[in-house]
Amino acid sequence: MQERSQRQLRVGEQLRHVLIECLAHGNFKDELLYHNTQNIIISEVRISPDLKNAGAYVYVLGGKKCKPIIKSMNGEVNAFKKYVWKNLSLKFMPRIRFKEDVSFENANNIEGILFKINRESEEKAGKDSEKSTEEVSDNSE
Repeated sequence: MQERSQRQLRVGEQLRHVLIECLAHGNFKDELLYHNTQNIIISEVRISPDLKNAGAYVYVLGGKKCKPIIKSMNGEVNAFKKYVWKNLSLKFMPRIRFKEDVSFENANNIEGILFKINRESEEKAGKDSEKSTEEVSDNSE
């Protein structure tokens, strides 16, 4: 994967902040989106090198299904673009696509695996210490 330029990072972060502001204002026609704006996190916006396409990664708090909300957000993309156009001065208006952010789920999976490995190593260490204690008591008799 090609490393992103400083400009891409800066514009992506500015776009993320403006999209979050747009969510906070909550002027949407879609009922699902209107009632769930407080549960939506936009964790990252990745913008293409030509600054004409942007992928906004979305996570929904509270264990709610993300796919219907992302579908609603993509349906309301014109409201987002209008808000971005008014609040961010860009030469070109990027085409925005909302996508599910699975990094939180991946982090939870990794944490679960590490916890399991740690627990297994502690159990093994406990069994080894029991064996060495038994060997010491056998030798002393």
